[in-house]
Amino acid sequence: MMGNDVATMAEGRPDVPMRVRVLRAALVTAVLLAWPVHALVGAISDRYMFALNLTESLPERVFWVERVEDQGDPAMRSIIEDLGFGDRIAFFVGEGARDHYRPETVFVKEVRGVAGQKVTVDEGRIVHIDGQPVATAKPESRMGIPLDVAEEGVIPNGKVFVMGSHEDSYDSRYADVGLVDYSRLIGTVRFQF
Repeated sequence: MMGNDVATMAEGRPDVPMRVRVLRAALVTAVLLAWPVHALVGAISDRYMFALNLTESLPERVFWVERVEDQGDPAMRSIIEDLGFGDRIAFFVGEGARDHYRPETVFVKEVRGVAGQKVTVDEGRIVHIDGQPVATAKPESRMGIPLDVAEEGVIPNGKVFVMGSHEDSYDSRYADVGLVDYSRLIGTVRFQF
């Protein structure tokens, strides 16, 4: 009896067909390889994201965004505090824009004004930052929805004035979007195409 058991073990369990053993081995290998790939994708998606531009507000359509949502991290806080003119950021449009977009809609715009700069609007709805005209605010959207112009005043700490490059861009020149508070910030654009 013992001889038969040894023969069976040496043959690699002849009661299980070869294709089943190969399939099991392939499945175990796939699981072992998938785990590090899953961990890598998870780590990347926690730190980076893609944002798509479906409008004409900026000439680029795809943005690779480095997330800065963890404001407790000193490295992330320095990225936020160092935002300057021309930086592109991704942010949630917020509650004010609910007549036009859902609040969780992600926008990508360019920083055009930072803390300490003054926003003014003249009679012609031309928005100025520190006396320099930056854009004209249209009285209504393409769909005929009235648009209130941005509030005047000094941009406070923790907020930025953002714009797209297209004349129809829906951005900080309108009260609905307003100044972007850092709490709405998702991240900064690292690559765009």
